[in-house]
Amino acid sequence: MPRPAIDHCTLWPDRLGDVDWSACCAAHDLAYGLGGDRLEADIEMALCVASIVGWPMAAVMLAGVAAFGWIFHRRQR
Repeated sequence: MPRPAIDHCTLWPDRLGDVDWSACCAAHDLAYGLGGDRLEADIEMALCVASIVGWPMAAVMLAGVAAFGWIFHRRQR
């Protein structure tokens, strides 16, 4: 089985200065790559980001994956 692609926060910054939430994005990529539930993966990513940088960034990122994540989720299947 090929290893799922992990590119962290696709088309989005994964850090601001010393604040790094790339691990949240890597876990999200892995969940998509393993064929996990998309909504669950998206919410887990948002919760992770919120715990590091706050809800405003998490909400924007959640909106982004809600709008465009289907492209990558479908590609991984």
